[in-house]
Amino acid sequence: MTGAHDVLNIVFVLVVLFTLVQGPPHPARRRPTPALDPPPGALCDVQVEPPDVLDA
Repeated sequence: MTGAHDVLNIVFVLVVLFTLVQGPPHPARRRPTPALDPPPGALCDVQVEPPDVLDA
């Protein structure tokens, strides 16, 4: 089964190579998008209480 071992080694090297080539450029291309920021006033305060305090 030396052929299977060779294929495994080739696939492993290709995966590592592609990860190293494609991975680092992504953070450099990423720009903050204002569409994903919540509008002012969209956030609200949430009060958490035990059920007995809330008469639940």
